[in-house]
Amino acid sequence: MFFRTALFILCVPAFLAFADVESQNYSMGEAPAWVQPCAFSLDDVPVKPSQANYQYLIVDIQRNWEEKTKYVHEAVKVLSQWGAQDISKVEIGFNPTYVNVVVHMARVFRDGEWGDRLEGAKLKIVQRAKELELGIFRGDLTLICFLEDIREGDIVEYAYSRIGEPILSASKLVETILLQNSFSIEKIRYRLLGHRDLPLQIKPFNTDVQPTVSDVSDYLREWVWEVKETTPNASEDHEPDWYDSSAHIHLSLFESWGDVARQVYPLYTLPADFEESIPSEMRALIEKWKGSAQSKSELALMAIRFVQDKVRYLSISEGIKGWQPNDPSFTFLRRFGDCKSKSFLLHALLKLLDIPSTPALVHTSMGKKVAELLPMPYFANHVVLQLEVDGMPYWVDSTINLQGGSLETNHFPNYAWALLISDKTEGLTETPQEVCKNPMEIHTSYTLESEETACLKIQSTSYGAGADLRRRGLKNKGLKYFAKDHLANIQSVYGWVDVTAPMEVIDDRENNVLTRIMSYRILTEDVTSGKFMEVYSYILSLYLTERVNPMRDSPYEIDYPLWVREHIHLENPFMDLEESEEEYVQNNDLLLYTLACRAKGSTMDYDIELRHLQDHIPPSAFRDYWNLVNDIRRNSPKAIRIAPPAEEAEKL
Repeated sequence: MFFRTALFILCVPAFLAFADVESQNYSMGEAPAWVQPCAFSLDDVPVKPSQANYQYLIVDIQRNWEEKTKYVHEAVKVLSQWGAQDISKVEIGFNPTYVNVVVHMARVFRDGEWGDRLEGAKLKIVQRAKELELGIFRGDLTLICFLEDIREGDIVEYAYSRIGEPILSASKLVETILLQNSFSIEKIRYRLLGHRDLPLQIKPFNTDVQPTVSDVSDYLREWVWEVKETTPNASEDHEPDWYDSSAHIHLSLFESWGDVARQVYPLYTLPADFEESIPSEMRALIEKWKGSAQSKSELALMAIRFVQDKVRYLSISEGIKGWQPNDPSFTFLRRFGDCKSKSFLLHALLKLLDIPSTPALVHTSMGKKVAELLPMPYFANHVVLQLEVDGMPYWVDSTINLQGGSLETNHFPNYAWALLISDKTEGLTETPQEVCKNPMEIHTSYTLESEETACLKIQSTSYGAGADLRRRGLKNKGLKYFAKDHLANIQSVYGWVDVTAPMEVIDDRENNVLTRIMSYRILTEDVTSGKFMEVYSYILSLYLTERVNPMRDSPYEIDYPLWVREHIHLENPFMDLEESEEEYVQNNDLLLYTLACRAKGSTMDYDIELRHLQDHIPPSAFRDYWNLVNDIRRNSPKAIRIAPPAEEAEKL
């Protein structure tokens, strides 16, 4: 339930430690005097289809910017025993380095009367590490309020305040007001109090709700947004990461993206004495690189590969460390860091090599959507680096290890937009568009040994980003895992499969080309019309989907950029085919698909090519895409007859 500031949970998960609640930033007390009462109905409200186990009667959020306090007030009706289990645990997340939590109320309405639940509640501070397996440790804490005696039919109401602001927005308000969730909410109200002269920027998304604005004193202004009986925003599978159809509103006091960059810039400034105080080991490494490199490009690549491959990824983000990178010398010596620290280390190494560079904020999945946002530092979830060699700009993600190729061919993901962390930045910078310079190539050959068995050899060659991906997979999971996984895939098609040679990997990292070779023996299929063998196409099996529901409302994500070429060759000495050639082409705004088939004597060859031309299928094209894929499948290789039935063969 992403909507709520306080979340209800079903159970206390693993990777969670309890702490002494009295030693934390927690207290109990009255609501602030500026809080305005917000009523909700205690009468039965018709239950909507999306309200399965509980019914939100109100979500009331009030924020006093001058006092740096956010007040949260919610009331939920329990509709089932499952809902009672869920609602009986109230979570309040906070960062202890800058936030104090004050709990004001927890009560239950039952049989026409209110009963207090805060007095008997058990309160625990916990620290989750649910992202630890990803190398991420955050300093956030969660106050859990375990409520007693919650039953079906109860209305549970609670309120609390968070006091404090993160350092990057302590002087610049940034807020997202959510007006919709995956389930209906009877009433949502957001109230903001701030100085009358606040240069507040407001931008709505997927809503036309406007605030009512009024002055509550000579210096204080009030903005109020309110919606009732909200419709659910049900997300669907395979939506592009940048797609968000929910009704929400952005608020920001940052005047421009340059304003954001200047706020972050001091955190990424090297100390004045940095070059004089670097560790001797770092200085020796720099001199070694200078002595062996033939060009600035080669020097830059040495530094990049060192940070990517020799400094492991681990994020320990507590307090300001959620935004400020560690000292480069510290990161260098301990050989680990998060995206901020690894990028800052690379920035420092490049400076020692007289190669200019600039750290940059990006979002790894929001992509092109970033340009539509109001200026705010919290748009980003990642830090990368832009460097310059011989007047040419290059982009590097220091957290991607085992990359191949040169500086010029080094793959950089399609983050779309970046905010350069510089005091000279005025706006967002467009990052390079990710393209496929070479297709993935798959060569499959079937050689019939007899009418019962065939030798199957598959050679798959990946370039660029594809080679990077498979190289990392092989390093992390091992060749044995991938050989077993690929064998299972072939067995799912042909049943009995014999491995005739171990999987072979040829990795040309310098040119970033990785080839895998698999060899098997398979069985033909005996049916009434003769001996047949299924022809397996990777393109048809992996990259063309029939699962797109023409009735869905949101776009459907597809692999992009995608360019695959597949050649299938069949040697069948038991048939004599007449010479023939066929070609099939589909070309539209979504994809380019070509199939060429040639047959002569004992051989058949198929050449298949697929290119995706955009990263999603829009709803208006679902039915056309579904019809297109089915037409492609009808006109693509499925099975080849190896030999006629025995009685027909006798006549021949």
